[in-house]
Amino acid sequence: MKRRWDRLRCAVGLGVLLAAGCAGSTKFFTALPGVPAGQSNIVVYRIKRLRAGDAYPHIYLDGEKRFPLRNATYNVLSVRPGKHVVEARGSILSWGLPPEAREVDVQPGETAFLKLYVEPGVFRDNVVFEPADQEAALSVLPALRLSR
Repeated sequence: MKRRWDRLRCAVGLGVLLAAGCAGSTKFFTALPGVPAGQSNIVVYRIKRLRAGDAYPHIYLDGEKRFPLRNATYNVLSVRPGKHVVEARGSILSWGLPPEAREVDVQPGETAFLKLYVEPGVFRDNVVFEPADQEAALSVLPALRLSR
């Protein structure tokens, strides 16, 4: 009986240490960053889904690789005003789904939002990469972590 309690206390203690360590390294969304003078922002986020949760694409801006977009994460791209192509693509090992691209036309001082999620399909999963309005994005973003 005593041995069981010792194991239980050890497991609880280890859980507390792990939770404390993870809590310090997670940076959740708090507010939209300001738009630099003469620039625009594109917020790219991935809502949490169990489907393809471990798989992730990398986000490319105008052909340049910028960051991975894991499940339940977001990141902000600071860009010149105008048209830009934002693409979600990955390798066979890290993503395995076809690339999806969106052209975004942003005005000076504007923030545009793109959301990505995976929907189950008949023969394979489908990547949905679409524009989102600010109200919808701001309701989801507080539950997301900054992508690194």
